[in-house]
Amino acid sequence: MVTAWSGALLSRLCKKTMEQGLGDLSFAAGIPGTVGGAVSMNAGTGMGTISDQLHSIEIIDLDGTIKTLGKDQLAFSHRHLAFPGSSIEDGYLSQSGITGKQAGITGSRSGITGSRSGITGSRSGITGKNIEGIEPVKESHQLVKKSHEPVKGGNGQNYPIILKARFLLEKGDRQKIMDSWQALMEKRKLSQPHGVPCAGCFFKNPGMGPSAGELIDRAGLKKRRVGDAMVSDIHANFIVNLGNASAADILALGDIITEKVQKEFGVILSSEVILKG
Repeated sequence: MVTAWSGALLSRLCKKTMEQGLGDLSFAAGIPGTVGGAVSMNAGTGMGTISDQLHSIEIIDLDGTIKTLGKDQLAFSHRHLAFPGSSIEDGYLSQSGITGKQAGITGSRSGITGSRSGITGSRSGITGKNIEGIEPVKESHQLVKKSHEPVKGGNGQNYPIILKARFLLEKGDRQKIMDSWQALMEKRKLSQPHGVPCAGCFFKNPGMGPSAGELIDRAGLKKRRVGDAMVSDIHANFIVNLGNASAADILALGDIITEKVQKEFGVILSSEVILKG
């Protein structure tokens, strides 16, 4: 069993567990953001999702009490998690996740959480047998520090705050796990942008037909820019920050993409990124 605070970087959790020969999270090694954000959005790849290995989470409930919820009490779906008593369409926030800055978002309207993100806290780290603690993300932790008030979502509803996540991982061959992870990372470098801030895939794939990335590419939008926000020339479903992009730049570029794809193909893309503020 491995426990991680919500503010721990997901990449560091993956690296630490793999170094101990625990390979069940190796599929997530290249996903940006933090553990809390990954749980809140059920982050994943074609090789698996966070919920596959999740055992339980610790939360601050709406009444301010700290509770533990087992995986069987949570309803996971594609890039989504619903708590007991809420519908699968309801969203929620975690204590920790990716910040505007980490997602490549700055300036006004920067309360944006990426598709694998939430709100950053500082009580972060990883605990477990033979696994050292991780330094916290150096961002504001006033959300929990000042009060245990529930977080308001974008639709005005209140949601619990995730404090920790616990994962049940199996022991494997450390070298094989590390080799597999290295091969996966090399493959991702060829198909996804790296070395620049972004929030992962920006749009959900349509229910049928070409993927969002394919549609955006066919619409001729690769390298399209608004300020320093740009559609990646490697994967068209990624909006990257070339240096000083504001949240307004990224949202404006997202609108351009949505309008162009609808005009060209009659497909309305929906955002995989949760907007707050």
